[in-house]
Amino acid sequence: MTHNKMILAGALVIALTGCAESASTTAPQGVAAPTGAIDVAATGTPEPTIEITPEPTETPEPVATPEPPAKLVPRGTIARVGNWDVKVNGKVNWNAWKIIKKENMFNDAAPKGWKMVMIPIQVWNRGEVSTTLLSDGAGYVVGDANGVQINWFDDPTCGVVPKELDSFKTIRVGGSLKGNMCFVVENADIKTLRMGWPQGMFSDEPDIEFGLR
Repeated sequence: MTHNKMILAGALVIALTGCAESASTTAPQGVAAPTGAIDVAATGTPEPTIEITPEPTETPEPVATPEPPAKLVPRGTIARVGNWDVKVNGKVNWNAWKIIKKENMFNDAAPKGWKMVMIPIQVWNRGEVSTTLLSDGAGYVVGDANGVQINWFDDPTCGVVPKELDSFKTIRVGGSLKGNMCFVVENADIKTLRMGWPQGMFSDEPDIEFGLR
């Protein structure tokens, strides 16, 4: 064999050997992937599960039902109030200034926008001891416009009142007392004015209210 032919034969052997090694490292086509393998491209990365907690529902507070207004005792009707029987004893004078002025020349007129209201009252002591009206609290007037209780001694006052109900006079058990109570009232309260009478200084019972018309 000539030198050139020997070189050509060696090169052919090396080429065939490289092809064989390359073929042995390449996986044959059609062979399935190993069992348990995860195709990441197909499935992707799973998204985390987010739990949504519902917001708590607020329980509405109960709405207080307003108490119905007290039923007025009709004028001229006797009502038991604590240790007393009380009655609005006659017609109410809704503008008593002329009478008040005549009773005492030093009496002052009511302020502008106010009136003097004079109410005839009769009471009976139904308690167990002799006492005065002031011991349990005397009556007052109130209207819906302002809702303010007006007592007979509140300023402004009517001054000297004819035949005034004597709250300082001691009344025996079973005894009775008559007289006028006078209050200076704003004009806005005149239409809804009524008289309230407390059950007693230390009583939790609601006051009794009297109609004035």
